Amino acid sequence: MKPHESITPRQQTRYAVGQLVWTLKHQLNKRPQWQQSIITKNISSMIYKIQLRDGQRYKRHQNQLRPRYSSNTQSSEIGSLPDILLNTKSQSKISEFSHPSSPRLSSSSKSETT
Repeated sequence: MKPHESITPRQQTRYAVGQLVWTLKHQLNKRPQWQQSIITKNISSMIYKIQLRDGQRYKRHQNQLRPRYSSNTQSSEIGSLPDILLNTKSQSKISEFSHPSSPRLSSSSKSETT
C-alpha cells in the first residue's frame, strides 16, 4: 500500500539567508537568552544555520528564531532627511531604537495550563 500524501501544504521557509534574527540560546542552569545573529544557510524548511556576533555557528530550528530589525540603517539615513524632519521629537524616537531589546518568551503557554 502506498503512503498517502500529506493534505497540509508544505511549510514555506520563514527566513532568508543574510536576514538578521534573534536566536534563543539555552544555557545549563540559567535562563535562556536571546542573542543577535544572522542566517547563513537554509538547511531545510525548518532548520537554519546561524552565526552569532562572536563568530560561533549553530543549527537552529525556526521556533528558536525571531526576526530582528537593524537600527544601523536608521542612523545612517539621518543625514539624508530634510531639516524639517530632524527635530527633537524625531531624534528621541531614533535614539529609542539604537539599542533594540531582545524578544520576550510569551507567557501564553503558562496561561493555557492554568
